[in-house]
Amino acid sequence: LGYCLKLPQHYKSNDPSDPKEQRWNNTTVRSRNFKGSTVAILGVGNIGSEVARLCQAMGCSMVWGYTRSSEDCSFIDKYVHSKEEACSQMINVMPHTPKTQKFFDKDLFGQMKKGAVLVNAGRGSAICNDALLEALDQNIVEYAVLDVFDEEPLPCDHIFWKHPSVLVTSHTAAITDPNLAARVFYDNYQRW
Repeated sequence: LGYCLKLPQHYKSNDPSDPKEQRWNNTTVRSRNFKGSTVAILGVGNIGSEVARLCQAMGCSMVWGYTRSSEDCSFIDKYVHSKEEACSQMINVMPHTPKTQKFFDKDLFGQMKKGAVLVNAGRGSAICNDALLEALDQNIVEYAVLDVFDEEPLPCDHIFWKHPSVLVTSHTAAITDPNLAARVFYDNYQRW
């Protein structure tokens, strides 16, 4: 969620100072906030439900849940079951299935308003890369945070590495604490 709020400052070079020129940059710093905004969570399982809870806690007025099955998350205000609607902040945590492949395609990007944010922490197969690049170049998607890809690791000559409106992260949600991981494994093993 932090990426949705902070990245416009990074990508639009809104730093209040300009070290190269040794002077202040007096332009207005743009940033987003969730207060009153609509965020779409694609995939409303355990992870998506927690993301929805955090969105509500941060002041979102409307949290949409794109799902093919579950409708039991109390933090979702509106469930959507097709690509008929899109909003300006979309967070993908969908699993890889035949129905989620290339979900983010030219048609879906075409429904978004200019300046949208896309975070893909689900599966790389959900994104049609060519359609995303076109949406980025037309500023339909202002920026994208991509944590997962069809091919991993992402090849070093891939356009996403150099695209000014893309942040590539390394498919690492968090650093694993070995002691905690051992306890979780043991508890799961006991339940199995």
